[in-house]
Amino acid sequence: AWLLSAAVLAQAGSITTALVTAVWGLVFCWFFVRLELETPSPRGREYIPWVTLLWLFSLFTAYQAVLYVPILIAVILRLRVSRSMLAVVVAIPLFLVALYALSNPLSLDRFVDAGTLNAGKTSFQKLADLGSAAMVGGSAVGAIVGLYGMLLTRARALSLSLLLVAAFVFLSFRSYYAIFFAPLFVSGAILLFQERPWWWKKIGIAYVLALLFLRPLPLGMVPSPARQVLHALTETGVEGDILIRGSFGHEWQYESALLIRKYRSGVLDGAGAVVCLDPCDGMVAPWQKLEWMSTDVWVRR
Repeated sequence: AWLLSAAVLAQAGSITTALVTAVWGLVFCWFFVRLELETPSPRGREYIPWVTLLWLFSLFTAYQAVLYVPILIAVILRLRVSRSMLAVVVAIPLFLVALYALSNPLSLDRFVDAGTLNAGKTSFQKLADLGSAAMVGGSAVGAIVGLYGMLLTRARALSLSLLLVAAFVFLSFRSYYAIFFAPLFVSGAILLFQERPWWWKKIGIAYVLALLFLRPLPLGMVPSPARQVLHALTETGVEGDILIRGSFGHEWQYESALLIRKYRSGVLDGAGAVVCLDPCDGMVAPWQKLEWMSTDVWVRR
């Protein structure tokens, strides 16, 4: 189910910590599902150091691993440890990450930046982005099946993590954040099929029929704005840095052989082009707008 997720396929070959963080989430979900289906072992405390180490590694991979903390807590509680041990296991890695963040101003800047990415969008746009990310993360069918599995089996830890991921994407949308939903929907689907083992045949048949029905319909493969803009800039022979005004993701860096930088008036002199995802005011000669572009793009002439 993980390998067939649209989010995993869409991120094939990309170099982001989001994919690695989602794998950590998948590991925690695997622990959770196994413990839900089996009787907890009285020797569960032997696994606590390993769980703590994995939790520490996940947090130092990317701070978004905290989105899966309800699952981690549920796993530790199922291992029959005391509440004080639970607090130590969860809190110490969080404390170490906080200590690192205080010593690294760039990480604190990333926290603030992530929380303001969607500041210029309406609530409807944020909900639309959230819905599209969830559908990609669960490959549409998997999202519905996984969500129903969470509700049917009352998997509160999965549901709480789903709410945390949804809140994060709502505040800080990037298309590649859809991968954060994949471990949760996969786990919900597994729990559903364990509860209703005959359902997988019905859902499988419905999925195949849907593919057969949709097969004659052409898929619209529209290049992303990043690919369209950067291909056009390459064709025009732009030299120098490319400045982007507004919120942008890693896809701009993937598509460009030139250096991508955030727009600031102080670095205009060394730039060859300015991409205005937010309105650019006061652009004058030697800057010329590419009128035929759907995105507001200025090049140095």
